[in-house]
Amino acid sequence: EAAQRWALTLRALLVKLGFTIHPVDENVYTRGHGENHMTVCIHVDDGLATCKSRAELQRFEQELKAVYNVNFFWPHLQGGKIDFLGMSIDCSTLGEFHLHMTGFVDKLVKTMGVTTTAPTPATAQLFEIDETSPRLSAADAKLFYTGVYSAMWTVLRIHVLACLPVMFLTGRVQHSTEEDMHKLRHVVKYLNGVRNVGLTIRAAQNEYRLTCYADASYGVHADGKSHGGIIVCYGAQSGSPIYWKSYKQRIVARSSTEAEFITLSDATSVVVWLQQFLDHLYPERPLSPAIVYEDNTSAIRMALNGKSMSERTRHINIRYFFVKDYLAQGIIVLQHLRTELMLADALTKPLAHAKFMAFFYELMKRVSVI
Repeated sequence: EAAQRWALTLRALLVKLGFTIHPVDENVYTRGHGENHMTVCIHVDDGLATCKSRAELQRFEQELKAVYNVNFFWPHLQGGKIDFLGMSIDCSTLGEFHLHMTGFVDKLVKTMGVTTTAPTPATAQLFEIDETSPRLSAADAKLFYTGVYSAMWTVLRIHVLACLPVMFLTGRVQHSTEEDMHKLRHVVKYLNGVRNVGLTIRAAQNEYRLTCYADASYGVHADGKSHGGIIVCYGAQSGSPIYWKSYKQRIVARSSTEAEFITLSDATSVVVWLQQFLDHLYPERPLSPAIVYEDNTSAIRMALNGKSMSERTRHINIRYFFVKDYLAQGIIVLQHLRTELMLADALTKPLAHAKFMAFFYELMKRVSVI
């Protein structure tokens, strides 16, 4: 109740100060135009305000002081580093933000008692579950829970390629075993090795476009469900990653094509949401149609046809065929991409070291080492 009252109180104040609630994300507020265009993002009791005009930021600071009578810290006025939600954000380079979570990972490594490193985040047996593995003690189960969700905090913000095993382990916290703890420690060993690898978000140069990679692994879970992976970048094909997701599909697919199409439809929802978010945030920067990459030609044909061509896939709920509508409207463009170039492949299955490193070096073109 207290958190909700605080959110409503702050919202009322920001609206009174002339801010507009973002129609796609109600935790984002905007005010002004041009150089004075300000964006305020709220996350529980943390907030981040950005604007090209220092004078406008200082004005906003005085407006808040007049109400709350406290001092605010504005490191971005000096173009330095910001600590926000466990991330260290370096905005000293014009047109770029360098993010890393070295300190956060250090704490996780210490908590889990890890001293070595691993070349990949997932073992080859990630999806295999040994029913005979002993259950963890209450103390170890609590440590496992803490470790999994701490790891999730960093993989959803920085370490893209470690997303798969962490998201798999979130489904094991209620029934954690010694085997699960071994898999978690393996992930932490990988994070220990890449603790200094950060993520760079660069301003799009002349091309405001989203590019999305969508992939799925068929029937890899013990209950027969498939696993999907999505990576969305801002800019051209080599643009900065701004969104990624590795997840267990909610329904059982009857073919690899169906599994791919389910992820393709999920990816379309994500891309359309991001398109709407950016369009409302910066209406003066119209986005080009988003490119969605898919490596399954049968799934592409299903999307283009807008219907199933086989008895085996006709049972898919009609909601998945909304992809056709967005293709027809020109909001997205669907393109085939060879599997060896499909970045989202690393979010759907454990990869051999050589293939994993190929994706790692591809992402290194988009990220920086602190």
